[in-house]
Formats: sequence, structure tokens, C-alpha cells
Amino acid sequence: MILLVLTGYGALQHVAEKRAALLHHPPLGVRLVASSLHNPGPAMIAVLQRCSRAAVISDGIETGRIGRGLVLLLGVAKGDDEADAAWLLKRLEELRIFADAAGKTNLDAAAAGAAILAVPQFTLLADAHRARRPSLDAAAAPDEARRLWSHFQGLLSASSLPSAFGVFGADMQVELVNDGPFTLVLDSKRR
Repeated sequence: MILLVLTGYGALQHVAEKRAALLHHPPLGVRLVASSLHNPGPAMIAVLQRCSRAAVISDGIETGRIGRGLVLLLGVAKGDDEADAAWLLKRLEELRIFADAAGKTNLDAAAAGAAILAVPQFTLLADAHRARRPSLDAAAAPDEARRLWSHFQGLLSASSLPSAFGVFGADMQVELVNDGPFTLVLDSKRR
């Protein structure tokens, strides 16, 4: 039997839209389960990718480079505030996602001697479910996003973690060698 589980943003709406097709005439061997998660609205999103090295280049100039660490892609949503940025930094500092001497993921970034390459990326808030062109309505307005990006940059710079940064609003090329791969998504509204 195939179990199709729809969770997160829009799952219940999707179930309602597909109800007739899936519930009245389900394909053989398919059972549909919808999560009880409600749509909490847009959230500050961070995609973390563990890397052995990474760099970001803007207008032909390298603006940041790290060795072992994390590449953090950050999207700021409408309604986000300083508390969202502070929560994301705290999670970033606490996550045990680096291997210890025994090969288990028991070390946080500081204990592993890892650095952070943070890159602003508003397209993380894009909704590509319906139209051919992704909607960016959930993303914060540029001035507000820049303000919160700068706030997060300040928090990360003041932390104990070595850090480097991309450039807000710039066209950037991000190079990284994924380690694992090990990729996580943090959502400030799911705290």
C-alpha cells in the first residue's frame, strides 16, 4: 500500500481541492492522510547546508569564504521581526549537526570549529504551487527585509561563530561543496 501524507503549508487546502478525485475514486492501493497542521502564515526561513567549503561572489568580487561549516540561505517574510532572527540564530548555535570523534552528529557549530556563510535569498518565500511564475507575495518588502537581514547579520557577527556574508539585493554566485549532503530547513513560525 502507498501512503501519501500531505503536511505543512496548504496541505488541508490541497486535500479539499482534490477530495472528489482522491477520496471518491482513490487509485488502487493509495491511502490519503492529511496532517492537522494549520497554515501559520509566512515565516523567516533558513536553509542550512553543511559544507566542507563555500564562497559567495558578487559583481566578480568574493564577499565571503569559509572552510568547514554551514551555508545559510535566509528568506525574510512579511510580518517577521527581530524575535524571528534571534530564534534562528539560537537554533543555529544549538543544532548538533557535526560529527564527533565517533562519527555521530553530536557537535554544534562552535564545538566543531565550524563557520557560517550567510546569504540573503528572498526566493525561499516563493510560492510556485499554482502559477508558472512563482509568487513572491509572502516575502517582506525590500526595505524591511534589508533591515531584518542587517539585524541578523549583526547578531551572527556578535556570536562566537566565525561568519561571512553575501550581499543583500545583489546577484550572487554561491559555490559550496556539500558535506553529507546534510541539509535542514528552519522555519521561525514553527518554534
